[in-house]
Amino acid sequence: FLTTYRNKLKLSILSKNFKYITVTIICILNFSQIFTFYPFVDLYGVGIKECNIVLGKWINENSLSNSSLAVWDAGVIPFYSNIRTIDIYPDSLQDLHLYNNPEDGDYILEQNITFLLLNDEYFSYIKADIRFLNNY
Repeated sequence: FLTTYRNKLKLSILSKNFKYITVTIICILNFSQIFTFYPFVDLYGVGIKECNIVLGKWINENSLSNSSLAVWDAGVIPFYSNIRTIDIYPDSLQDLHLYNNPEDGDYILEQNITFLLLNDEYFSYIKADIRFLNNY
């Protein structure tokens, strides 16, 4: 009986030590991620400050109150532009129609958008439309 108790006690101590070691390793690995990803996060923040905020403020200063914006990166640009905005990112949940029909160029172009911000990765279906070519 005494031997069994000692074995259980040793297992209990080992189990506790294993838990502490595991938690310590997880904390160290998580902390190391800060140094690994910080440069990328910092670059993204600089891009937002130097480009998106400036663009949003420019749109605000150079547009009428009834202007509208369609943008694939809805964030600070719509916030600072302070005009009606349609989020046209294909996986966006902001517009139910676009969520269900992510490549509906007719819907986007029929919104009479004043400012249309696109990127090169998406929106080839809009870029080929004659309305886009004539109006933007």
